[in-house]
Order: sequence, then structure tokens, then C-alpha cells
Amino acid sequence: KKHHGIEEEQSFHSLPHSHSSPSLSAVSHSRKIHILVVEDNVVNQKVLHRHLQHMGFTTEVAHDGVEALHLVTSKPRNHFQMILMDLQMPRMDGWQCTTEI
Repeated sequence: KKHHGIEEEQSFHSLPHSHSSPSLSAVSHSRKIHILVVEDNVVNQKVLHRHLQHMGFTTEVAHDGVEALHLVTSKPRNHFQMILMDLQMPRMDGWQCTTEI
């Protein structure tokens, strides 16, 4: 399947998961999980956003570590239950942002 000329290898739903623990989708339906996606590549942002929404999560996107740090520090403490962080980004990389958070 192609998305904006880039081939997607696997969808999140086709990834194997353990039968002993609930799937991410089941967890997201029992409690609304809000995820911060920190990614500078617009195509990756759109792919992640689409897959995560399809699984029942809500998302916000930051384009780099500076934006992510601002979002995390300007919201209530538990606003984001999860952060998906790219490591190589302009202005502030994922390593430095994670350290700051």
C-alpha cells in the first residue's frame, strides 16, 4: 500500500501481539489515551496520526523537541499519557527533549 508515494511495509493491526496482555486498541477503548507525537517528517506524522486514531487514541503533533517541550510544560501534568519521540530532529533532538521532560 502506498501513501504519498511511500510504501508502507506493515500496518499496526498486522503486527503480532501477545495473547496474555490486552492489545493497545483494547487499552485505548477502556480509557481515552492522549498521545503526543514528536516527529519532524510530515508524512510520518500523518501515518502515525491515522493509525493511532484508527486504534482509538487521540493525538497532538509537535514538529521538534522545542515544540514538544512547550506542549508538555504548558499542559496539565497528565495531559499526555504517552509520548512517541523521534530522535533526530532540528532545533532540539529527541534525546535532549526527553532529558528536559
